[in-house]
Amino acid sequence: MSWWLAIFIIFHLLCSTKGENVGVDDFFKVCPPSQCGNEGPLIRFPFRLDSQPSSCGLKGYELSCSGSTTLLNLPSGDNLSVTGIDHVGRFITIDGGDSQSECPLKGLLSLNFTNSVFSPNLGVFSLVSCPTNISWTAPRWIQQWVAGPITCLSNAPNQLIYLAAEFVSVDLLPDVCTKISDVKSNGYNSLYSNLFVELQCKFSCTVDKLMKAREVVLGYSLGIEKSCQQCEEIGRGHFCGFNQTTNNTVCVKYYHSE
Repeated sequence: MSWWLAIFIIFHLLCSTKGENVGVDDFFKVCPPSQCGNEGPLIRFPFRLDSQPSSCGLKGYELSCSGSTTLLNLPSGDNLSVTGIDHVGRFITIDGGDSQSECPLKGLLSLNFTNSVFSPNLGVFSLVSCPTNISWTAPRWIQQWVAGPITCLSNAPNQLIYLAAEFVSVDLLPDVCTKISDVKSNGYNSLYSNLFVELQCKFSCTVDKLMKAREVVLGYSLGIEKSCQQCEEIGRGHFCGFNQTTNNTVCVKYYHSE
């Protein structure tokens, strides 16, 4: 009797363990990493394609395919072309306009990010007007947080438009410069909430990247970001997923079979 009981207990334990593993494995069976075409960014948790079950991603991270183009649809109705997803840095890169676009920054300013989980890494900034090119006397670290002149934003021949990060006081700029307006509506988050910008690319670099490469970096922040970020930092095929049974994120080494 005790022998059969021992076998039953061992069998039960093996089945229980297998069931837990299947719960995790099933996530990647139902929600495998996907792409729009061969060159598109890899779409995986917290992102999902709109053709996948809602449980494959988090709300607000739905993407869709238009041919081989990956699209992010903002709550405002704007459609953005996604060219890259960085799970460690927690940001996506979108196409800021084709090479014929005269002023991609103007296009970015017209977008509405209200109620979106994404926001431009330019953060909250000011438009500053100067009659001539800025002659700097301010410390170099201040200069890194002022970008311009942005000629396509100027409306008069004697007006040069600069962008200054939110914490740059007008007192630090030349006396001939005046602040036109603060850009802080339409769902833009504070630059301080996107720390990786300071580590990878200063404010002026971000603007320069937009104007020259036509690329816009949008940051995002998750409530589960720390565990997912730590998982992604491991690398070597470790992906962050979600276990609906435990209602927690899981870190799994995903094997993709061709």
